[in-house]
Amino acid sequence: MELITSHVNTDFDGFASMIAARKLYPGAEIILSGQVQPNVRNYMSLYRDVWFPVRFSGLPSTKVHRLIVVDTAKPARLGKIRPLVEDGEVEEVHLFDHHPPAPDDLSATYRVVEPLGATTTILVEILRSRRIPIDHLEATLFCLGIYEDTGCLTFSSTTVRDVEAVAHLLRCGADLGIVSSYLHWSLSPEQRSLLKKLLDTGQVIDVQGLQVFLAKASVPHYVRGLDLIAHRVTEIVNSDAIFLLVQMGTRIYLTSRSRTETIRVNEVLRNWQGGGHYRAAAAVVKNGDLEEVEEKLLEILRKQVKSGPVAREIMSTPVKTVSPDTTLKEAGQIMLRYGHSGLPVVENEVLVGIISRRDIDKARQHSLTHAPVKGYMSRNVVTVTPEASLAEIQKLLVKYDIGRLPVVDACGHLVGIVSRSDVLNVLHSGKYPHPYHHLYVSGDATDQVILGKNWDISGLLERRLPGFLLEVLHKVGVAAEKASTTVYLVGDFVRDLLRGQPGKELELIVEGDRGFLEDLGELFSQPVGEGLLFLSLSDGYVSKIRIASSEFSEYPSRRNQERVALRDELYKRDFTVDTLAVHLNASCFGRLLDFFGGQGDLLKGLVRVLHNFSFVEDPLRILKAIRYEQVLGYRLEKQTKILLENAIKEKLLLGVSREHLMDELEICFQKGKFKEIWKRSAELQLDEQIAEIVGRERLTELLQKAEVLEREDCSA
Repeated sequence: MELITSHVNTDFDGFASMIAARKLYPGAEIILSGQVQPNVRNYMSLYRDVWFPVRFSGLPSTKVHRLIVVDTAKPARLGKIRPLVEDGEVEEVHLFDHHPPAPDDLSATYRVVEPLGATTTILVEILRSRRIPIDHLEATLFCLGIYEDTGCLTFSSTTVRDVEAVAHLLRCGADLGIVSSYLHWSLSPEQRSLLKKLLDTGQVIDVQGLQVFLAKASVPHYVRGLDLIAHRVTEIVNSDAIFLLVQMGTRIYLTSRSRTETIRVNEVLRNWQGGGHYRAAAAVVKNGDLEEVEEKLLEILRKQVKSGPVAREIMSTPVKTVSPDTTLKEAGQIMLRYGHSGLPVVENEVLVGIISRRDIDKARQHSLTHAPVKGYMSRNVVTVTPEASLAEIQKLLVKYDIGRLPVVDACGHLVGIVSRSDVLNVLHSGKYPHPYHHLYVSGDATDQVILGKNWDISGLLERRLPGFLLEVLHKVGVAAEKASTTVYLVGDFVRDLLRGQPGKELELIVEGDRGFLEDLGELFSQPVGEGLLFLSLSDGYVSKIRIASSEFSEYPSRRNQERVALRDELYKRDFTVDTLAVHLNASCFGRLLDFFGGQGDLLKGLVRVLHNFSFVEDPLRILKAIRYEQVLGYRLEKQTKILLENAIKEKLLLGVSREHLMDELEICFQKGKFKEIWKRSAELQLDEQIAEIVGRERLTELLQKAEVLEREDCSA
């Protein structure tokens, strides 16, 4: 004999899973292990003949050859079926469940446990893979099972597979009107009374910076639907987790819900042999004392709940800062250059204020941009310590409606800054963010580069680079690991590598100090220059290795150089396709980093500047953009094209020196597309500006050399 069963107090996921399992085991009989939830009972009262036979009580008189258990793996939740398992009367146990495995789970001869939103999803996938048809009544019931356990696909435990299962069921004729009618039900008078008691007696407790709502109540007899009451509490109480302790007769029922992975309620209630998943769990304590259970629960929460990510783990560092004497104009240009909306003001390494973009805008309106920052900065700065929890950071950002929180140590020294973006990265990724966005992190399957694929390019390096060069890169990466620093392959070489046309000039950037360059110099027996190590390799390959730095124009006549991290180093590049970097450290060799969407533009064939003042900052980029357009076969991105045309109209190129312009023209000549570049320059009316800088005579020589002219006339 074969039996199909689920947990006591069966919900729609358990019931739907049993019906689905019977399609896989046609000769099996469904038997309920105990009571069912009220909404399921109402459903069964109407549909009993459809799903007949379903037994409410009574155990089989014959030996059970196979027991199919769905939506639970806990023997304690099998009710009247439990003795069959514990007494060894079942020859085989087949298990289908979506709850996390635990040491006290059933021993099964066949087990399918998947971390999905509902067990019904698992069985629908199996039915679909075996091409077993599902009629409209079954599809509607299976939708009920999935929708109930996923909160109509809104719970964070919902997966893509749950959504795909629902889509399949809708194609099979599922009726969402019926689904909706059974998932929305009102509370009975007893349930409303208990809900009021719990809300009146409940209190919010701080646990590692998280808000936990804990409520307890006593009623003389059993009240059904405690899980429904818990759902209503979560709608009313805005807490990270809730725990309800209700004494009904001689038993205490614990029901819990959680909005965060930091509080995994199934692990908490496991101390009372409870079951469920990390978002929702329940347990029963027989002959217990309500106060003692509450005290034990609080002790367990304080021991088991970790604080989660803290400020020092998610903050950005080093921080771009200004001094109190920096002018508002300079501060505004730094914000514009780096895309910041505010800057900490630091004096003698101590945080003394914050200046925001709004402050700069107001100063500009009143012609006060010449004034120092200290006169208009906000001095009452909201800060956090390096150990501040994510929950605390969220509350402060919302409470004060600010976009960033400086992180300061006990001495008031600024050690980092946490922005809204940092918080959102944690909330939406479900894990601590890496310092950089790793576009590719595993599994290099082909040479094709596909946006959004989670793979690294170590295999691509192996296939497209000669062995000796790969050995050099590995050697540098190993040295960086030993020196506790980081090194990256950047620039044109990475761009052309991904395009399938790697060049022979490599650029490596080090996030470290000169000491590491000197170590590399000794390793390769090469002298180190001023912050630069030049390696001449075999077969014409050369490599420049230097320390990360940023050199950009705040004004056309002024340069400001400072030590910064890789992101800022790449931000000074001409176009997004030049900003890709490859990690060379031994522990993560081959990971591709993309801060500015360069990979997407590379795939789309776009030339895009990194900010709206790019051509103002370096007018030579006007000619470089045209070169990229012609040599790479790319097109100017729409906004970039507008900015370029405006820059030509404003004659910004005339601010470039003759020497620098000739260098760029020589590069255009070497790339072999000079005719096309010159034609495009003429179309954009840039040729006259080039002639004015270079000189007619020298330009004629260059055009004749490039075979653009056959006679000494640069007007062609």
